[in-house]
Amino acid sequence: MRALGAAAYRLVIRQVQIALVIRSHKPFRRDTANPLAARYIHTKTAEPALAPFRRPQIVDSGRDTVIRIAGLNDRGQTKIALPVVDRMIEVIRTLGIDVVIIDPFVSSHGVPENDNNAIDRVAKKWADIADKTNTHIHISHHTRKTNGMGVTAEDSRGASSLHNAMRTRRAISTMTAAEAAKAGIVSNARLSYFKADTAGSSMTKPAESMEWYKFESVQLGNGKEFGALDGDDVGVVVKWDYKTPGIEDLPDDDADVALAALEMGGPWRVNDRADGWAGEPVAKALHLDPKDPADKKRIKEYLKGWIANGWLEVYEGTDGHRNKVEYLKPMDFG
Repeated sequence: MRALGAAAYRLVIRQVQIALVIRSHKPFRRDTANPLAARYIHTKTAEPALAPFRRPQIVDSGRDTVIRIAGLNDRGQTKIALPVVDRMIEVIRTLGIDVVIIDPFVSSHGVPENDNNAIDRVAKKWADIADKTNTHIHISHHTRKTNGMGVTAEDSRGASSLHNAMRTRRAISTMTAAEAAKAGIVSNARLSYFKADTAGSSMTKPAESMEWYKFESVQLGNGKEFGALDGDDVGVVVKWDYKTPGIEDLPDDDADVALAALEMGGPWRVNDRADGWAGEPVAKALHLDPKDPADKKRIKEYLKGWIANGWLEVYEGTDGHRNKVEYLKPMDFG
């Protein structure tokens, strides 16, 4: 759930609030690197190494400070750790914390994850802390395995009472291979992109209507010497617009080369499954692979756009078997 935490950093920075970030599975050095890099890229601080002195995050590692607000007593019953809760409330009020990020939720308690009654008590205690401190509590929670499919809020792992206790739910999942092909993103580069869905139902939205983000690499310059380039290299979440590639994304010079390629050889078929498909000379001119799903999707979008704006003409002819088929050729403006 690193992406969730990083997305939360972005929200905190933009609203200039104070956040307490507690991540139980990361050492303190790595915990401070994430918000530092996020603040640098979203505020465009001149020097990454100077950003710690102006950042509004208070970061603590769960490895050093264990925060467990509930557990089981000797009889196996859920017991709220009131001293921990009271201390949490005191720290939030004293430091003027606006947002508390708990990552992951499972490390903030010691009760069975599938026990609805126990998880309900834990979730409501976090809500009680939020109410008493007027603070936003952001809980990061893992999902069950979905075999490569996108996740929804209903895929949260363990007891459903946690899902029901949340005021706002956001399901985060990595870009699928199909979404990558449609967007023209090749190979494993899709793993740097993810989507966030705040819908409370299991209905799946189209990819274009999701909130999309990607990781950008930030060099902190915190090596052995101040400002050195051998320091931490950290991935930071930035907003990204999902769209399928079209002719508006193709430079004019490249479009001219591709259209010129259609004037040679041929005739070129409209059908992308036929021998002599018009996309083949376009692919060669633009150094694309017509057998690659992402490249083929891009080529088809180009052809579709050129037909729509009148640069290509569809005409009827016959194939080698005298069957009527459609061909493509550049328009003659002479």
